[in-house]
Amino acid sequence: MKKPFKIFIVTGLCAFCFLSVSGQEKVNLAATIGVPDLISIGARYQMKQSQLGLNYGFGTINDSYNKTYVISVDYFNHFSGESRYTDRRPWYLRGGFNYLVDETSSFKDTYLYTNLRMGRDFNLSKRFGFTIDLGLLVELSYNRTEKEPMALPYWFSFDWGTSTAESKVLPAISLGMFYRL
Repeated sequence: MKKPFKIFIVTGLCAFCFLSVSGQEKVNLAATIGVPDLISIGARYQMKQSQLGLNYGFGTINDSYNKTYVISVDYFNHFSGESRYTDRRPWYLRGGFNYLVDETSSFKDTYLYTNLRMGRDFNLSKRFGFTIDLGLLVELSYNRTEKEPMALPYWFSFDWGTSTAESKVLPAISLGMFYRL
């Protein structure tokens, strides 16, 4: 988990430094919670009515013995509505890719998803607002790597089952907040 997080931080800092030189109010910091975002932090670069976002999310899916993280790249197209605080339209379509890793003591699952969502920004001021979106998440690939199982006491050894979804199409939803720099 440390290596992807370091890559995300270095990439994010480089992008932030580059984008902050290019002009004010073009970079948004975002924090979201949802599926597949988990609990995520990220940055979005705004170009007129479009945004390009990079997020890192973390959380647990199965139990307390796992490490779960997701790296997401999304494109936002703001297409409708008006806001009294900003020129950016509040209604948007969002599409992107999500690389999710769920690692326990006995296995490591990796997923690649694509998502398509529709959402809305709720601007509370010129710089701050909330966002909600809903859509579909489609699994593009899945890989499981088995590990040597961890020895647990006999009274604790029960099977949770696998973390794979029966369906390759899942709902995607997120709630978040943003701050324009």
